[in-house]
Amino acid sequence: MHGVLMRCLAALLPAALAWSAAAATATDCTRQPVAPARAHAVGTDMVVNGLPTRVLTMEFAGTAEAVSDAWRQYWTREGVPARGQRAGGQYVLSAIDGLCHYVLSLEPRPAPGGHVAGIFSVSKLAPVASGTGLGDLGLPPGAKVLSDVQSTDRGQRGRTLVVRLPGNAQAARQRAAERLAAQGWSSVVQMPAPVADGSGRIEGLTLAMQRQQERMDATFVDRAGQTDAVITVARPE
Repeated sequence: MHGVLMRCLAALLPAALAWSAAAATATDCTRQPVAPARAHAVGTDMVVNGLPTRVLTMEFAGTAEAVSDAWRQYWTREGVPARGQRAGGQYVLSAIDGLCHYVLSLEPRPAPGGHVAGIFSVSKLAPVASGTGLGDLGLPPGAKVLSDVQSTDRGQRGRTLVVRLPGNAQAARQRAAERLAAQGWSSVVQMPAPVADGSGRIEGLTLAMQRQQERMDATFVDRAGQTDAVITVARPE
């Protein structure tokens, strides 16, 4: 599922949906505004916040500024509204062409080898129903879904939810474990969640549960009196 990557993409989509679309000229969503030196498909059959989406990682020759300029020039020639901004230290470029929403997120500094790394996503602005068959895990009252990423590839169906829950992380994890146990899930592990920087610091709590071939992994982090939870559930296709 490439969970961190998918959550990043889910966070980028809502802001672009707030501005108007241009006349439809590429309803199949196959435009490639800037040609990459290399590209790798992350997901070709995904649903991000209800929208059909495909995602690729890319590497570009030149600088992030040059790629950003090429992006703007392409859409200007095509007469399509486009914009760019700096967000979280990255360049985030976007364009909406009819029902097609294109986003390119670029690292500001070149990767080893001199190429600029980026994440390119294309979404069709036509919501679809969940195709994974994976439910909402019985989210409690007061839960707010911040993002919802679904994928069906490599022989596996998966869904990652980022959810804001009432109460602190310890209580939220306990309630989740009890709720899932009542639905037939078995607890595999509950433990602190270390920060992935080698420091040994703890940030949040984890929970892993299993039901037949389905597996659920979740991390709960305190956020100013509430809890942000990242919940990933997957099963073989």
